[in-house]
Amino acid sequence: MEPVMAASTRVTPVVREHVLRFPGGGIVWRRPVALSVASEDRAYRVPITNINLRATWAAVMIGILFAIAIRTVAGLGRS
Repeated sequence: MEPVMAASTRVTPVVREHVLRFPGGGIVWRRPVALSVASEDRAYRVPITNINLRATWAAVMIGILFAIAIRTVAGLGRS
């Protein structure tokens, strides 16, 4: 991706790219993972945390735990 210049600072997004190719086409998914910041005297990297991914995994785990709890409670009356 192209860097953005502001005064003497250059900010470049760092992306992770997942490519799935098919005959006649394909899918490209790019997601930001960090910002590379370079100024006159130093360069550093600022990570980007993916809150949506964490929230999705939390929802999946809560759903699995809820299903296990329901199955356990429903199974108590059968013994």
